[in-house]
Amino acid sequence: MQPRDAFVPQHVADLAAKIAGRPSQRLPVRRPEIPRHRKGTAAVAAHQPGSSLAGNAARLRHLVRLRKVSRNTLSVALQRSWQALETGAELRRQAAERLLGHLMAKIPAGTRGKDIQVATTAGDLLAALTGDALLKGAVRDPNKLMERALLWLHEQEVLILGKGLTVFRPAMTVHLAPGGGQFLQKDYAPLEEHYAEQTLQTHVMAAYAETGLGSMDDALRLSGDYFLLGRDDFLKRWMPGRGTEIRRQTTGRSWKLIVESLGNPVQQKIVADDREQTNVLVLAGPGSGKTRVLVHRIAYLIRVRRQDPGGILVLSYNRHAAAEIRVRLRHLIGEDANGVTVSTCHALAMRLVGASFAGLDAQTRDFDGIVREAARLLRGDGLVAAEAEAQRDTLIQGYRWILVDEYQDIGPEEYELIAAVAGRTIDDPDMRLSLFAVGDDDQNIYAFAGASIRYIRAFEQDYRARPEFLIENYRSSANIIAAANAVIAPAGDRMKAGQDIAIARAHAARPPGGELEAHDPVAAGRVQILDCPQGDIAQGAAALDELERLRDPARNRRHVPEPQRRRLARQIAFQPRRGHQEQLVCIFFAHGLPLPRNPGPCEGEDFRAPPLALLRAKREEKGMVARHLFRPFQTSGACPCVF
Repeated sequence: MQPRDAFVPQHVADLAAKIAGRPSQRLPVRRPEIPRHRKGTAAVAAHQPGSSLAGNAARLRHLVRLRKVSRNTLSVALQRSWQALETGAELRRQAAERLLGHLMAKIPAGTRGKDIQVATTAGDLLAALTGDALLKGAVRDPNKLMERALLWLHEQEVLILGKGLTVFRPAMTVHLAPGGGQFLQKDYAPLEEHYAEQTLQTHVMAAYAETGLGSMDDALRLSGDYFLLGRDDFLKRWMPGRGTEIRRQTTGRSWKLIVESLGNPVQQKIVADDREQTNVLVLAGPGSGKTRVLVHRIAYLIRVRRQDPGGILVLSYNRHAAAEIRVRLRHLIGEDANGVTVSTCHALAMRLVGASFAGLDAQTRDFDGIVREAARLLRGDGLVAAEAEAQRDTLIQGYRWILVDEYQDIGPEEYELIAAVAGRTIDDPDMRLSLFAVGDDDQNIYAFAGASIRYIRAFEQDYRARPEFLIENYRSSANIIAAANAVIAPAGDRMKAGQDIAIARAHAARPPGGELEAHDPVAAGRVQILDCPQGDIAQGAAALDELERLRDPARNRRHVPEPQRRRLARQIAFQPRRGHQEQLVCIFFAHGLPLPRNPGPCEGEDFRAPPLALLRAKREEKGMVARHLFRPFQTSGACPCVF
């Protein structure tokens, strides 16, 4: 087990200091002119702000073994012989003398005063030690001896390490394996053990704080047992039954909020994916919680994987979706959400290129050109490899993760930009970003704007990703889901072939017709076909007429409450052609109903909803009154308006 680096009791450190600082009479060495009336070791220095707690706590346990006999009695047993302790202390003093001499030589002749600043390097300090043949032959690790000697000098107040003890870090020595080759799993074992110990310490600190809220006496006993008991005995006493939890890099409360609260095993598996440098495609049906999964995945990366929020980029199709993701994420993880970049493809491209459309009218805006230019910059077109890599690093700004919402809605320009950001064509895998995309290949409401589902269908091959499926619907009734499956089943080349949408298990006990089964005596929650003339406006008017029927007690013996009526409005399924969106918005807006998904007026047009009376008059003038046949839903033929 790696050394624990917190809550070192002062009396334990003082005891170890006295043991390790015992003067030696065995080695004939010159005594440095250092105050001898104060004794101390690196273990005591561990209590100074910024010191290396892990290393000092390790040396403490290496010197003595402590066992609590009673509340007021502590048993201390030496782990090494007195001779070994004395030899180590003497070597440290010899090293301190050499280092002090090196630093004194750096002071210009004739300099007087107090707190004289001296600058040097770790290499020069190490050379001062290894230049002594006796010291060089007596130790195996000069770097470690140098660190301990400097810390000891600092504690004796012979010198002060600049800006505290965090400045001094010995140089890293890199050894090349003779045979070369790739790293193996066993090579990462020490690092994994180190991080596992850090994770345990996080949980111990949380347990200490939680225990202290109830009883400080218990919290102090927990702190003492942490250093006195073995790992297993400590966990058994203070954290029983939490073996799985303490291996996670987050608290139990955070885990429940981010993962367990989903309540869906498939969603939990997608969110808690711990694979490194992997690309994921989530194929999600309507109402299956795909945006929720995306938001919880971001939260998991930050709170559980401990990723830097500044290294996460989230792309959505429009500003409304981006704002919704920000709100949800802030609600889930608080202020950490502010570090995540949530943007549309167009906004990202404009930032990369440095473009602005301020003061320009809609006709002169070339969003597609800006997106293509941003992709060219990221790829480094026309630059040599080194320059292209440097330019990409500058533009990417440390992003490591990219998450894309509604991937089926992207067009060729957005596809090119996302591929450039993710580094799809880069040979070096370490320079690529991990790409997480959610989408539904069964819908494509932005085809008029150039979006195509061929890009989501190419995701598996482009990014070597295996899709995950979200098919549980939390939004619709069983009747609507069955009708939707029947409508989409004949479609060819579906990525979700064989993955029929199903009602969420949590809603399985609800009536097949949903809430309307009890409120609508005519259709009773069944799916209907409304016959009406051809055209988007006619279909919208038919939908409006049916909603008025449900609202008007004179036409419907049972009044449908407002919440159910609004939910019904959101279940209208039609896809208007470009140019008719504003008329449909008029219908819904004038009637006080929530708008269908993103049907907004064309950009740059002056849109005002007409009065409801005018809309009704126009509808009657054109004979757009739906004839309600209420015949059973069939899978063949067109379905102009589905409820």
